[in-house]
Amino acid sequence: MISPELANTQVRLDKGRAMVEVLDIRKENDIRILENGATAKLLKKGLYDFEVASNEVRVFHGSAEVTAGNRHVKLGDNQQVVIGDTALKAVHFEGRQYEDAFYRWSALRSGYLSEASVNIAGTFIGRGPGWYGPGWHGLGWYWDPWFGVYTFVHADGIFWSPFGWGFYSPIFIYRSPYRFYGGYPHAFAEYHYPYGHGFPAHR
Repeated sequence: MISPELANTQVRLDKGRAMVEVLDIRKENDIRILENGATAKLLKKGLYDFEVASNEVRVFHGSAEVTAGNRHVKLGDNQQVVIGDTALKAVHFEGRQYEDAFYRWSALRSGYLSEASVNIAGTFIGRGPGWYGPGWHGLGWYWDPWFGVYTFVHADGIFWSPFGWGFYSPIFIYRSPYRFYGGYPHAFAEYHYPYGHGFPAHR
């Protein structure tokens, strides 16, 4: 992590592979991933993949601008670039061919974080700790002791992950009739693609 600041977020990938989910992005954000001397600036919500060994930057969904020296290329949905090439060139790829074990692991992790988001958002309703009052907007990462993870909680309805999982605000949870009316268990929807029990992504 080079810079963790909200308006200047920079991460350098030295080895291995990394997948980045962008659930929400504002014009004030500046999110950059550094790989093998190149910089990828993430421009839209989406799913991004980086591999050091193969020098590849891959966009499943979204938009990124890749810069290597004085060379620039913009990538869109299902496009990738090899950083070491003499001329940076966006090349189309079929997403299915990269939906390997790492991709599936990332999707499953996203699902777990979504479940934790629902769980922890419910604890901020009414007399729950820390949501109302100073800093009531609550934007940030919160520890969920039941799932044993940090998960993202915000105050703006639902953010949909690129994998189709929802991250919920306490206000949205509060308004759900399933939690408070009729004695029904909480459930927003039933959705079983691609990797489990989630919610359809809005693109």
